[in-house]
Amino acid sequence: MERSPDILFVGHVTVDHIEGRTQPGGSVLYGARVAKKLGLDAAIWTSAANDFSFPEGITVQSIPSPETTTFTLEYDEVTRARSLACRPIADSITKPFLPKAFRDSRRVLIAPVVNEVGPECVTWFSTRFVGLTPQGWFRDRDSKGDVTFGARKYNTLPRKVSLVVVSREDISGDPSAWDWLKSIAGVAVVTDGRKGYTLSEGKKEEFYPPPYVAKEIDPTGAGDTFATAMLIALSEGADALEAARFGSAAASFVVEKRGFEGLPDRDRVRRRLHLST
Repeated sequence: MERSPDILFVGHVTVDHIEGRTQPGGSVLYGARVAKKLGLDAAIWTSAANDFSFPEGITVQSIPSPETTTFTLEYDEVTRARSLACRPIADSITKPFLPKAFRDSRRVLIAPVVNEVGPECVTWFSTRFVGLTPQGWFRDRDSKGDVTFGARKYNTLPRKVSLVVVSREDISGDPSAWDWLKSIAGVAVVTDGRKGYTLSEGKKEEFYPPPYVAKEIDPTGAGDTFATAMLIALSEGADALEAARFGSAAASFVVEKRGFEGLPDRDRVRRRLHLST
């Protein structure tokens, strides 16, 4: 492998058991498929068992692991609040396994789901377009594998990132976690499902409703889609609000279908944004 990808995703792929069905998942898998649909050359750096089935057309470097990280997800029928359990967990992602070509990726989105990679990873890449979806840094597991919000957070980050995106659920509404995230990123976003998102840049912070309200079928992957599309838009010259609107519009397609069925291309996202203005 010699050519550096347009965008690299770092984190565990997963096996997801969702309301009676099983499907491949993980932020990096959703993100890479979104990026590919948006016309970029995408790559994944992960750790998984050898029998995990990766999609065609995406470059993958996987650290061999005895097992693949596995989640069981359930959604409340009324509130759509999500409960998570995680067992087993694949091996950690560490710098000695980083392919040389990946270090010079044009964009990088670091997306831990269960503390599989630490904060030092933001220094491993040369690009200034480093994004972060740190939900996995705010997760604890009990002896049964049930996932809860963890109060731990990293007081410092070796390098400030371009973009950080979390959901309000990821940080359990903890204002101190949100303050920390704002301090480590040029642009920070906390999403709140169909309600919209809060955008912070410098001293400015404002809540925005979504540009398009979708009829939700399955919210899985919406946050990953938002973060991926927003990072791409920022790297292509959009300002923070333009990029957030692009990310939100892209995510609106995903929730209307199950799995990867709703991934949109650029034209569809742009048309939806045009209709919302």
